[in-house]
Amino acid sequence: GYADNSIDLSETHLGWFSINTEISNENDLTCGDGITSSNTFQYGGNDLYVIWSIARGFGLELEEFVEYDIDHIDSIKVRENERFVSEFKVTEVNIFENHELENIKKAIIENGALMASYFDSTEYYNDGDDGYSFFDNTNVVSNHATLIVGWDDNYSKENFGSNKPSEDGAWL
Repeated sequence: GYADNSIDLSETHLGWFSINTEISNENDLTCGDGITSSNTFQYGGNDLYVIWSIARGFGLELEEFVEYDIDHIDSIKVRENERFVSEFKVTEVNIFENHELENIKKAIIENGALMASYFDSTEYYNDGDDGYSFFDNTNVVSNHATLIVGWDDNYSKENFGSNKPSEDGAWL
């Protein structure tokens, strides 16, 4: 309810400046801080990278400003002078721990989708008759970010691959 569903944010703008954090503007007090990556979109990321970026004031730009082009992903470059061009500003960030399931559900109801990070690995995916699922309880690091838009407490644990959760239920 905070925005209409026609808003399409640029994954490229957010991804680029979440990884390429080095500021080159000599008028910026943090000039020279951060890193620059030559393979930005192969680097991976997580919710903390995104939080750091949007808290600094960059990363929330419209798709039409910097489009995502999968066919030319390795040649995409976003100009430094576009770093602080953001359509939206973040005013609050809440971080939930894994064990706060009811608080996470409440936050989805009250605020809409929530960002989550996970360790992406093909060995934990299952493309079964009951849908596409993923479960990994072995990795404590993350390399991808996604949105949780809801949940299904009745999603059978049997729908997951060889690595299954202990109880039924899934985030959507």
